[in-house]
Amino acid sequence: MYSTSFTFILVVLSLVVPLQGFASIPRNTFLIPKFINNHESITERVSDKSLSASKKSTESASSTTTTKTTETETSSVERFSEYSIKDSFNLIVLGDLHLEDDMTSHFQARDDCLSVLEKLSLVPCTPSPSKTQQESDEFDHHQEHVDMTYDEMIIELKKEEAGKLSYSQLEMLMEHQRQGTFANSVLVSLGDLGRKDIRHEPGDAGTTKSFADARQFLDGFELPYELVTGNHDLEGLDEFKTDRDNLDAWMKCYGKDTPYFSQQVGEKTVLIGLSTVRFRDSPHSSHECHVDDEQLSWFLQEVESHPDEEGWRLIVFSHAPIMGSNLRVLQNVHVTNGCAWMNHCSPSTRGLFIETVKRNPQIKMWCSGHFHLSHDFQDSISRVNQCTFLQAGVIGPNSTRDHTRQTRIVRGNNNSIEIYTVNHHKRDKDGDAEFRLDAFMDLTMGDILFAHNCEDYNHDKWFSAYVPEEEDGCYLPIPDGRVASNKKSDVVCWWHMNDDKVLGVHDGQIVEYDETTLSPLGIVISKKEMGDREVLVVDNSRILVLVDPDTENMEVIHPNEDGSYWRKFQRNKRIRLEEKAREEAAKLWIERKKQREAFDSEEMVVNKYDVISKKGSKDTNQDAFIMKNDTMTDTLILGVLDGHGEYGDMVAQAFRKQLPIAMIEHPNWTTDIKKATSEAISKVEQLVNKDIETKLSGTTLSMAIIRGNMITAVNIGDSRVIVGKSLDGNIEVETFTNDHKPDTPYEYDRILCSGGTVQNDFGTARVGGLAMSRSLGDTFVHTIGVSSEPEFRERPLDPSTDKFILVATDGLWEFISCEETAQLINTRNSPKSSVKSLVKEARERWETEGPYFDDTTIILAFLYDYKTM
Repeated sequence: MYSTSFTFILVVLSLVVPLQGFASIPRNTFLIPKFINNHESITERVSDKSLSASKKSTESASSTTTTKTTETETSSVERFSEYSIKDSFNLIVLGDLHLEDDMTSHFQARDDCLSVLEKLSLVPCTPSPSKTQQESDEFDHHQEHVDMTYDEMIIELKKEEAGKLSYSQLEMLMEHQRQGTFANSVLVSLGDLGRKDIRHEPGDAGTTKSFADARQFLDGFELPYELVTGNHDLEGLDEFKTDRDNLDAWMKCYGKDTPYFSQQVGEKTVLIGLSTVRFRDSPHSSHECHVDDEQLSWFLQEVESHPDEEGWRLIVFSHAPIMGSNLRVLQNVHVTNGCAWMNHCSPSTRGLFIETVKRNPQIKMWCSGHFHLSHDFQDSISRVNQCTFLQAGVIGPNSTRDHTRQTRIVRGNNNSIEIYTVNHHKRDKDGDAEFRLDAFMDLTMGDILFAHNCEDYNHDKWFSAYVPEEEDGCYLPIPDGRVASNKKSDVVCWWHMNDDKVLGVHDGQIVEYDETTLSPLGIVISKKEMGDREVLVVDNSRILVLVDPDTENMEVIHPNEDGSYWRKFQRNKRIRLEEKAREEAAKLWIERKKQREAFDSEEMVVNKYDVISKKGSKDTNQDAFIMKNDTMTDTLILGVLDGHGEYGDMVAQAFRKQLPIAMIEHPNWTTDIKKATSEAISKVEQLVNKDIETKLSGTTLSMAIIRGNMITAVNIGDSRVIVGKSLDGNIEVETFTNDHKPDTPYEYDRILCSGGTVQNDFGTARVGGLAMSRSLGDTFVHTIGVSSEPEFRERPLDPSTDKFILVATDGLWEFISCEETAQLINTRNSPKSSVKSLVKEARERWETEGPYFDDTTIILAFLYDYKTM
């Protein structure tokens, strides 16, 4: 399934048509006024009814006896005998979720939403007028409407004998018994789940961890929920190679088969969700929300299969709003970068959504987020034909653009829909979040009433939401010559070019608008680029020109290859990251080249190297080695792995294949070798532990990483790195790594502090049977003190003293000392002959001790001008 960056809590009570596809979880209830015909009555009803519903619910809960109904009460019960909750619902819309390190505000917002649900109640469905009443105009909706909420009806029904209740009333009682206060409540998330700032760590937007964390948060509502993807939900560039892989991980986390959804929440009410499926493959901005052809086809079929003539009501959810919705949009972010609207950069499909809305009156509401803007703007709710468009705010303090933290709540039934805002950033004297009624939709008449004046602000940093209209007085029917001067920044005008493209001047810049909806598409010339130049349209509206009135210098603004004028300032993020990486690598290469040129041509740091890996007496060689030359960063990686346990050879080979790639692809590889290597080791180990049974199998790892004249040693286990040095004509050895044995003081203390113990097995110290204190894999002993944390050491290489680097498994070190190794190397004329002689000598010494001999792997690199004696 797809997911978007909004969260909507929808409450629907129904026995005849139960919630389909949702888990059965207890719900809260809502409150809705009866019939609203002015702003004052809406506001009064919300405050009065909220208090009365809460009070009556409390009184009902404390009552232990059944009150005998009076004739008046019985009459009241009879009056709503035909009322039901078959199509009653409540909705809470959460916009872009963007989890944060400090989740205090998110948890508070979740509690706020549930608290509001407790204060409100479902609006029962009113009986429909009969055909005779409709024809004779005798049915008076105002007089027949019973002024009671669902909770209030339940209180009255519990006082009545069951035999006197209608079928609908029995249904309401049973549903209340089954779901409780939160009956028919549903949560819909509009996506963008992970944290907003990208750190190239688990938990970033688009990572598996972000999906799991968000699921845990959404589960905490204890309400059934649906969700769609937002653009950031496919931003897991470090973890996933393709958009498809990223999307599949999202669907797997939430148990979905498709990224889109359709859920019937009432007898005639259906929720429809559309997800964005493109990030890496976006032609321009990666943050454009794009619905593919598969979803479009499915969406049209869903709309057609629920026709208005049959009384269906559809509510649609998408991360970004659709073009033509007239919602407020950010100019300096979403318009500039071509990612404001769904399918913004796809001319063939971006207008299809609003056309579908206009053709299908059953689409009553469309909810979206993406902009991180307040509900306090007048155009946070807009209306096109019969459809109301809602902008959903955010709940995280690091996500808001205007310091507001808000959630939408929607309540409805067969006749009306109410739209509420929960203000998480505003608290009353008791510390509860303030909530308010924003608008009332009369579905029978097709009207919408607003409950209060907007709290619009004068925000300089984003679009003041001007959208051209046919008769707004700003249209230039036949532009010929100068249309605007930037010396007058308050000029607003728009016109058609000869090719029917729509351009305009607004807020001191030139904007292109969609030809059909007149929604802003993008910036043609920014305010900064305009300067004091005049805007001219000449040659029968064929040419757009900027002219400096002082110098008369002229610039012709050419259309793009596709005929549009707006500039695609922001290219695909994946491409930009790749470009940045290439730029950084090129800079590093030049720096390394300069360093190399500082030496004589024959004084390269590593002038030759070789390797040998010899199987021991077992059936399989469990050793492996890494030799990787990264030319982009002028880095040489030399490493050995010594596998152990039943699957030790598989573990060692898996690290051999995956680790160097993970290191080089790490975003910090060019600037921080230790960070990149450490995190790459951790990442690969997690993958290996999933793919291979590593409970009692693992490997060591020792590496020498040479970049320029720096050596960085990495060690986990008891393989070893040494550096041969020439001092006063003698070859000496610097042991560059420490063997990780359980009885070495530091390791022994660390194991005890972690709750483990060290055993003595006939003179060999072990942890859970393993004769080393650090390893990769070995998941069992890692629970009792063994660690996979690498130990690093680095220093500059000295061409006057450093002669060779050797990396080897313990098959060499068991019976040959570092000093003996150095002396043998110094008697051979090449790395190749040296490693052959070393492995031969090691095997002979093993055989003098008994029939068993270990696998042995040796890598030797000669440095600078080293020549053996």
